[in-house]
Parts: sequence; structure tokens; C-alpha cells
Amino acid sequence: MTITSPLLKPAPVLKPAEITREQVEAYSAALGDTDWMAAKRLDAFRVFRDTPPPNRHDELWRRVDLTQFRIAELIATINPLDNALDTKLVPPENLPAGVVFVDFAAAMHQHADLLERYYMTECVKVTDAYFAALHAIFVRGGVVLYVPAHVKVESPFRVFTRMRADQRSGFNHTLVVLEEGAQATLIEDFATEGEVASDAPQALYDGVVEIVLGKGAQLDYVNIQDWARNVYNFTNERARIGEGATLHWVMGGVGSKFTKSLIEADLVEPHGTALLSGVYFADTRQQLHYDTQQNHIAPHCKSDLLYKAALRDQAHTVWRGNIRVFPGAQKTDAYQANRNLQLSSQSRADSIPGLEIEADDVRCTHGSTVGTLEQEPLFYLQSRGIPLSEARRMVVEGFFAPVIERIPSQETRERLTAEISKKVS
Repeated sequence: MTITSPLLKPAPVLKPAEITREQVEAYSAALGDTDWMAAKRLDAFRVFRDTPPPNRHDELWRRVDLTQFRIAELIATINPLDNALDTKLVPPENLPAGVVFVDFAAAMHQHADLLERYYMTECVKVTDAYFAALHAIFVRGGVVLYVPAHVKVESPFRVFTRMRADQRSGFNHTLVVLEEGAQATLIEDFATEGEVASDAPQALYDGVVEIVLGKGAQLDYVNIQDWARNVYNFTNERARIGEGATLHWVMGGVGSKFTKSLIEADLVEPHGTALLSGVYFADTRQQLHYDTQQNHIAPHCKSDLLYKAALRDQAHTVWRGNIRVFPGAQKTDAYQANRNLQLSSQSRADSIPGLEIEADDVRCTHGSTVGTLEQEPLFYLQSRGIPLSEARRMVVEGFFAPVIERIPSQETRERLTAEISKKVS
């Protein structure tokens, strides 16, 4: 007789949610899906039904506490007439011919060829993760940006996405495709609109970001997240970087009750470059988890990651980064660093860099630090008549400044700096 210890069984991070085929079909019909999109939702439903929820035996999830998260209740409340986020697209003036910049729902009808080619086919796959499949079932809004070959758009594309204070769910999708030699900047701003009470019911955001860069393309992508403190935020984000292409990806995270973001850059052809920058600040009992992956699949590529975090009160942040160099990816140049600033003794920052190297002619390094505010700069500022609270704010802003300065929009830089200042005080 074989005895199986309960300790060896995978411990789910959250209880599985029930979704029926009838629910998916009704949702699709209410949105007026094309036949192709309706079929994609049903494919995602079948994957979701057969995919177990995350468990603590998975390295990506073993530091996650979702015991209070009521996902089944949230999914049961999804209403196609009431779960659309308010997404405002602000294009640059005088767009060149051939550029597509439309809401995801409009793209489904007006640019079906783009979606059928790129939507969850090359970057994030429905089979990648539990929340990727859930997203593909209920995806509703978002943005599609397509820039044809050799077209360069100097001014940024802007997207403002807002969740109402009483809204319970949102499923937005970002798809960016730059053809050979194209150049663009996309800035996305996610936030909750209106005041949310401390006892407000839970809300769910499940988003996907897909970026495809052709040969020699250049993209600056900025993603700022400031959801209310009742939002559980899950995202799957991946970029596919072609030959000689350059991606500069800047992430800012200050909101939500809980965030779990999987962020990957795949360097699939030679001489590609991925520059990944991030700032995040957690307070009260916030949990912010970022898992980054720099995948060097082709030779002669470069990646550089710098994520900085501050945390106070009883907040918990987790950064888990990995550089993976595939066989044959010689002459790889990769670096990753995570710097954490603890502003209270009860906060906790987990910083876990990693390397997986399967080539022998590479340069790969990493580093992480967790520390507290240094007293010397505080003393210096106070000695010149600056109050302690103001001195703390200035030091924290200075800590984040090298990353925030990489954001191409002054308005976005100022907004993120203002949110950080509120958290310090």
C-alpha cells in the first residue's frame, strides 16, 4: 500500500473558479464578437478548465498570499454590460498613413487581420498561465498600436484606462506591433476613478501586454499602475524583439491591494536590445510582486534591467528576476539589478536575482540590495533647515529619480513623482 503524505500535495494559492461554457457564450454574444473571436474565447475556456490554479510548489507563487482573494465571487459577478473600463486614446497629431491606433474592441471588427496574426500567438499564449487563459475568456477593451515599416512617429501615443470606484472587474489587452525600422512611444496610465471606501468589495484586473518588434524597430513603452486598494491586479506581459531592434520598457507601480506581474523580454534575433526599468512603492499592507525574465535566445544581444522599490508600514514586495541564456546565444551581454529601500522595520522586501546560462561566451551579472534610509543625507538636509518629513521625501525621490527620468513624458514623470511623495508622507 502506498501512502501519500498531504505535505507533498500541491497547496493551491487560491481556490479554483468555476466557469461554464454557457457563461462564455452569453458573454461573447452580448459583446457582438466575430466568429473568430468567439472561437478564441471558447478555446481559452477549454484551457482554463483544464489548468489548475497556481500552487505553492511553483517558485513563481510560493511567496504569494491570496487566502483572502475571492476570485470565484468576482467571476460570478462579471457582466458584459458593466465590466468595460473607460479607455481614452490620445494619438499624436498628423499620424502617418498606415498607422493603426484603436481600441481593442474596434480592432476586432476593423483590423481583424492584425488580431488574427498577433493576438496571443507570438508573445503571451493562452496556455502560458492560469490568468492568461482567464484573460482570453473575458478580454473586453485595451489598445492596438500598429506602425508600418520605416514609419517613425516622434510624439508619444497616450492611453488612459480608468476603472470606476464601484466596478468589480476589467480585462484589457495591449497589442503593439512595430514593423521593420519603425519607431514609436506608447505611454499607458491605469488607475481607479473616484474615491474607494476602505470596506469596498474586492475588484479584479487581469491584463495582458504583447509587444512585437521587427528588424531595427525602436519602441519606448511606459506602463503606470495606480489601481485602488481593493483591486487584485494580475498581468502577463511579454515582448518579442527582432534583429537589431530596441525596446525601452519602463514600469511604475504604486496602486492595488495585490499585484502579480509576469514581465518577459524575448530576444529572438541577433543584435537586439532590451532595457527594462521599474519603480514601485508599497505601503500599508500592499503586496507587489514582479517576476521579470530576460530571455536571450539569439546571439549578440543585450539586456539591462534596473528595478527600484521603496516600502513602508507592513507592506511586502517581491522581485524575482532571471536572465536565461539559451544554447547558441553567444556574445550575450546581460545585467539585472534590484534596489530596495525599507522605510519601516515591519516591511519586507524579497529580492531574488537568478541566472540560467547555457552558452559559454557571455557576460552576465546581477545584484540586489535591501537597505534603510541613510542618516547622513537626512542630517545634511536638516542642518539646512529642512524638516525631517521633507528631507525623507527628498531622499526617496532622489532614490527613484534615475529611473523616473527615463520616462519620456514630463506629465507622466510628474504624476508618478507626486504619487510617490504622497506615500512617503
